[in-house]
Amino acid sequence: MSINNSFCIFFIILPIIIAFIIGMAFLQGVTFEKFISVYSQSSNSSFFAGGLNDGSNNLNATHNINNQTSLSIKIQNPLKNFTYLEGKIKVIGDTLSNDDKTNIQKVEISYSSLTGNITFPYKLVKPDVPGNWSGWSFDLVIDEPGYYKILARVTDNNGEQAWNSVTIQIPFFMNSKINYSNNNNNNGIYNKTNIAFVENTFTESAYAVNGFYTFYNKYNDIPKKVQVSSDLNMFTTKIPDKASQKVISKLTEHFNNTLSNATFTNIKDTDVQNGRIFSPFNEQVNGYDILILFHEEYVTQQMYDYFQRFVNNGGIIIFMDGNLFIGEVKYDNKTNSITLIKGHSWEFNGNYAIKTDPERWFNETKDWVGSNFVNRPISANITFENIPFNYSHFEDNYITNPNSKVLFDYKAHFPDDETYSNSTIAAYELYSNKNTKGKVISLGIFAENVIDNEKFLNFFDRIILYNALKSYVQIRPPPIEITTPLEGAILNIDTKPNVTIEGKVVFNTNNNVTSNISIKRVEVKIDNSTYHLAKPFKTNDWSNWNISFGYPSFGEHKVVAKVTDEFENMNWAST
Repeated sequence: MSINNSFCIFFIILPIIIAFIIGMAFLQGVTFEKFISVYSQSSNSSFFAGGLNDGSNNLNATHNINNQTSLSIKIQNPLKNFTYLEGKIKVIGDTLSNDDKTNIQKVEISYSSLTGNITFPYKLVKPDVPGNWSGWSFDLVIDEPGYYKILARVTDNNGEQAWNSVTIQIPFFMNSKINYSNNNNNNGIYNKTNIAFVENTFTESAYAVNGFYTFYNKYNDIPKKVQVSSDLNMFTTKIPDKASQKVISKLTEHFNNTLSNATFTNIKDTDVQNGRIFSPFNEQVNGYDILILFHEEYVTQQMYDYFQRFVNNGGIIIFMDGNLFIGEVKYDNKTNSITLIKGHSWEFNGNYAIKTDPERWFNETKDWVGSNFVNRPISANITFENIPFNYSHFEDNYITNPNSKVLFDYKAHFPDDETYSNSTIAAYELYSNKNTKGKVISLGIFAENVIDNEKFLNFFDRIILYNALKSYVQIRPPPIEITTPLEGAILNIDTKPNVTIEGKVVFNTNNNVTSNISIKRVEVKIDNSTYHLAKPFKTNDWSNWNISFGYPSFGEHKVVAKVTDEFENMNWAST
């Protein structure tokens, strides 16, 4: 047979062979897309625990092994990239089958440590209603801090499968009391933190009977530029002894169950007015680490400046409520009273009142607080798409500073409101532009209304308290040791061409915040050379590690080893 004839026969037979393979694939119920998908998955992704991990964190991204099915699964909780401060997590979701909910054979949950590249086996999930997979939940328990991907897998009665996944972070656990200490051991170090609750007695005064709001309601329809000279006595009100007692009591009780050895102090607006949030010897030094403010709607210019100075000094202010810093008042210590100067759409000069801007320090507050009041009535049609506790619009703030970092977006909707249609109501933080440590953290909503809600308190711990405390938490990895060569060892270059440095990371799971699987790397250097990566004896187990170097020059040399965890915290050893 000639070569030309061979080629002709080959090209005639080749399409038949290809058609036969594809036909057999369809007879086995496998589509051509599956060949491509499996090849792609094997090439670009990774399988673990029998499931697909494509690196996607899209909450609604469902991965099907067969593109012809509409089988899908969704994880509703936890949310994408959520931060947890405890290891008990309720995973909630639903499934959808092309036929019906009863076609589902099983739903399974697994999770994988992205820090340690460790995967845990799938476990069966039960539906909320037997036989109906429209809703299901699973109580997941994670033992170590780190980054985790939670994977849900659904299988129907035909053997078709679909997956969904979300990634969460557990930086440290707060399911038991956080232990603050000032010692310098090598365990996780939590510096003692002083927290002050500020009782908003000035704002409480403004809401007194026959006070500011009696005047506002009576003269609400007065046109601008019209001077009002009657009922001006309503702009001066007595200051009560206490304020915000319910919310302070609830938070104190909650913190006592959460934070150990942290100090809590109740102070009043008059204390802020008199500078008692600073050191008595230097106003550039704060007297507290964190101030927690509530409905601070009315303050003096002095108080406003002091709050801003507190942040610029490196302190943290947590704003529990919106509708803050709306009005400026004057404080009279002799009569223990306040008098309106300007704000809440009115200005009072002592002789008459006239309408003015609604927010006294709009631009200044935008600059250092990062948000301003949503100037709409409580009855306004403002809804929240993404809020993990039962809350309805009350007196909220919207973000106005582009440097504000959103911690949790409630996804507010303002139907038919052109002014606020693109506005964001969110929990956020904003750092001082004069001090890298100072910042404000705001919930953006009127949190006093949900202070009795356990879901809110969990949210507060994970979003607000965590971001406040992390500035005062200094977490060190476990101690690192160099075991070979020993201190003062003499090495003979005639017997070995290289020097091997060996060591270990000393783990104590009862005390160390950083765990074995959260170690990111171990590095070693000799003298002032650059660091080089060491290797663990066992994959992802840094209990023992080593690294080899070519011999340095004759003489004495210093070996330095450094361990770094996932949060870039470091510890060192040398010999």
